[in-house]
Amino acid sequence: MATLSRLPKSKLTMYAGDRNPPHFHVLANDGSEALIDLECLQVIDGTVRPAVKKEALAWASQNVALLATKWKETEPMRPKQFILTSVKTTPTASLLLRYADGEQFEVGLVDTIKQHPSLERLKDPTVFGLAKVGDHGASVIWANDDDLELAADNLRARAVEQAGG
Repeated sequence: MATLSRLPKSKLTMYAGDRNPPHFHVLANDGSEALIDLECLQVIDGTVRPAVKKEALAWASQNVALLATKWKETEPMRPKQFILTSVKTTPTASLLLRYADGEQFEVGLVDTIKQHPSLERLKDPTVFGLAKVGDHGASVIWANDDDLELAADNLRARAVEQAGG
C-alpha cells in the first residue's frame, strides 16, 4: 500500500496490483472507506462522510498527474493474464477470448447461462452476439448492461477448467 497523502480527515492510498478501473482509496479516520475513480473523480465503491469526500476530491483534483503516475507504477503488478484484449462470440454460446499475456481461450457459457437467472437474456443469440470487452479489460459485458457482465479472471478459470486443465 502506498500512502498518497495524509489529510486531516483521512488517508489516501493506492494498492499495488489493484484491479481496474484506475482508482485510489479514501480511508477516513472514522474507519469508513471509499474508492475514487481517477478519470472522473467520483466514488465508485464505499461511502465516506461528505466532508471527507470533499477533502479527498479537492486534493485529488490538484494532484491528477501524480495519481496517474502512481497508478502506472502499479501496472506491472496487475496480472496480464486477467486483462482481456478481445472477445468474439460463436453461434454455440461460447466466447473466444484473448488476454494481454497473448493467451487465447474458448469458454462455453451454456451451463453458466442456465444456472444464473440474471443471465437469462443471454439465451437470445442477438443479445449474446453483443459481447464486448468491458472497462479496462476486466470483464465481458453485453448490451452495455452492467447486469450482463462476467469477470475476465473467472472466464479464464472456467475456460482452463473446460479444457481439462
